[in-house]
Amino acid sequence: MDARLGQRDLEALRWVGEQYACRLDQLQILLGRLGDRGALSASAARSVVSRWETLGMASRASFIAGEPSWVWLTRRGLRQAGLAFRVVEPKAWTLPHTAAVNRVRLFVEPRRPGARWRPERELRAAGGAAGPGGPVPDAEIHDAGGNVIAVEVELSPKSPARRRRVMQALVARYDSLWYFASADCWVALHDAVCHVPPQLADLVRIYALEDL
Repeated sequence: MDARLGQRDLEALRWVGEQYACRLDQLQILLGRLGDRGALSASAARSVVSRWETLGMASRASFIAGEPSWVWLTRRGLRQAGLAFRVVEPKAWTLPHTAAVNRVRLFVEPRRPGARWRPERELRAAGGAAGPGGPVPDAEIHDAGGNVIAVEVELSPKSPARRRRVMQALVARYDSLWYFASADCWVALHDAVCHVPPQLADLVRIYALEDL
C-alpha cells in the first residue's frame, strides 16, 4: 500500500472504480461517510482527488457545463483498489445514468446494514448475472438475510415490449426487483408490472428517484 493512502482512500477508490466514475459532489458524501462525518466540502474533496491524481490513481475532468467534475480510476488506481476492470473514461451521454445509479447506492447503503452492493461492472465482468444474452441489472443487493435484490435505474422511456421483457426476466431470477425511476418512466413501469405473472408482481417495487 502506498504510504500516502489511508483506509478511507482505499475504500473510496474501490467504490469509485466499481461505479465506473463518481461526480465530485457525490464523492463529497462518500468521503464524509467513510470518515464517519458529514459530507466534505468541495474544496476538501478536490484536495483528496488531487492527491489521488498525484499518485497516479485517478483522473478528473468536467464534461457537462455547470456540473461538478467527474473522477474515475486509472489502471494503477484500479489495481490499488483490487479491481480487475479495464480503464473506462466516462462519456458525456452515460453520465446522467451513472450519477443516478451512484445516487441510489448512496441512498441504499446506509439503510441496508450488512448488505453488499454488487455493481453492474462486476456483474458484466463475471459474464452477466444470467449468462450471455440475459439482461444485467444496474446492481444487485445481497442482504444480510441471504436475499438477492436486483436494482434497475430508469431515466428515459424504452419501448413497452423491451421494458416488459427485461422486467419479466429479472423478476423471475431475483428475490425482489427494485426500480428507481424518473417521473418520465413512472407510468410506463407501472404498466409493465401489469404484465408480470401475478405470483411475481408483488416482488417488484418502484421508487421515485426524486424522493432520494
